[in-house]
Amino acid sequence: MTIEHHTAIRLLHIDTSPQREASISRLLSRRFVDTWLSVRPGDVVTYRDYALAPPPQVTSEWVAADATDATARTPEQHEVLHLSDGYIRDLVDADLLVLGAPVHNWTVPANLKAWIDQFTREGLTFETLGDGYRPLLADKRAVVLRASTSDLSDPRWRPLDHHAPYIRTALEFVGIDDIEVISASTEARASMDQALKRIDQLTGYVTADAA
Repeated sequence: MTIEHHTAIRLLHIDTSPQREASISRLLSRRFVDTWLSVRPGDVVTYRDYALAPPPQVTSEWVAADATDATARTPEQHEVLHLSDGYIRDLVDADLLVLGAPVHNWTVPANLKAWIDQFTREGLTFETLGDGYRPLLADKRAVVLRASTSDLSDPRWRPLDHHAPYIRTALEFVGIDDIEVISASTEARASMDQALKRIDQLTGYVTADAA
């Protein structure tokens, strides 16, 4: 991923870890945003904490409302989709998604899965075609800052990694296909240093030692 620094950029910063100060994914996502703003203080950040305010699970009422034409929805159906509409507006408005995403049991946490379910809506973020589908979001990038107990680069655990592949599939499905995944593991101390170095590279940050 190459991030150009020419015009004002809108960042959507999302955290999903249920942990607070102990969360490595939160530390990484905050480091990315803080470092980014130190280089580009004029850019705008929208922050969402989906551990503090988890997106709701999809229900039968949600499915029925989503399947109803917007002009025919009842006030109750509009209310059911209110949060989903907001999640989609966040994505539409953003140029760069900064996603803090811990690994839970080899995949994404439940709140992150619920958010993905809420913004994946036909006619708004994708459309079905006769021979497949077409993403409806474009010109967006994502940086995923993930943390795990196990070192998922280890050949023993790599086949069990359903986290990054799932996030890539979900984002690419709606059109966000320029994706960088930065990983850190409590099992591999060097991975944190590597993650911080990559953050500096992506944000264009130059330390005094490197200057």
